[in-house]
Amino acid sequence: MARALGAKHAMSSTTNHAKAEQAKELGFNEVIDTSSEKLADGVRRITGGYGADIVIDAVGGEVLSEALGALALDGSLTNTGLFGRPQGNHRRHKSDLATRQHQELLTARSAEGGLG
Repeated sequence: MARALGAKHAMSSTTNHAKAEQAKELGFNEVIDTSSEKLADGVRRITGGYGADIVIDAVGGEVLSEALGALALDGSLTNTGLFGRPQGNHRRHKSDLATRQHQELLTARSAEGGLG
């Protein structure tokens, strides 16, 4: 859909080779293997340092932190899932605060009429 709307790069990320192939079959022209490269580094490599104008994060947790780092200046991030969980014995995940702040920002922008 992104390519049909004029996006130069339609990117996906995965740690699984089979899923990477599926993403390419679905029309993503760039797939970042996050088992060997950080998401933000891959996005910046592909975009010549610019970053992504739009990021859709369907995982949350640590991925949300990486997704925020992949954004271009004044980019937009949409979080559609919060499946990421704390690792080890940590009671709170380091991106919990970023998640709450992002949700508060979206709520505030929505209340102000800024999201549509």
